[in-house]
Amino acid sequence: MLAGLYAQGGADAIREALKGQAPDEVIGAMIAQVAQAAAGTGAPSATSALPDETTNWLAGNTVAVKTQMREKLDEWRQQLGEIRVDFAGRGDDWAIEVAFADALLAVLADQPAVLPDDNPYQLYLRQVIEAIDQFNQEQKS
Repeated sequence: MLAGLYAQGGADAIREALKGQAPDEVIGAMIAQVAQAAAGTGAPSATSALPDETTNWLAGNTVAVKTQMREKLDEWRQQLGEIRVDFAGRGDDWAIEVAFADALLAVLADQPAVLPDDNPYQLYLRQVIEAIDQFNQEQKS
């Protein structure tokens, strides 16, 4: 969906479509992901099992509860934990998705979160961390 919007109207079309539905930092991260995918760089590889919409939802919610919706942090942590259990129950083929969920849970717990460069979700994790860091820096100024 976002890729189609980007192809038709660029970043402005995505901003307009998501206006009021997500924090600006999340929208910016999504635009960056779509732009990189459109350019053929940094897009999740064929080995990822999650659709882009799901990955964006997981990343976006994580940013949201660490920035503008802190009151939902515990609820999202619990839901993400349940999602991680679901991923783990799907077998070894879902190991990279489990690692992604673990990394997002680490972000929620203010712990270091890293994924290997060959993990197709590494870009999403980096953008989550950058969006949260940017928000925190803006709050300090």
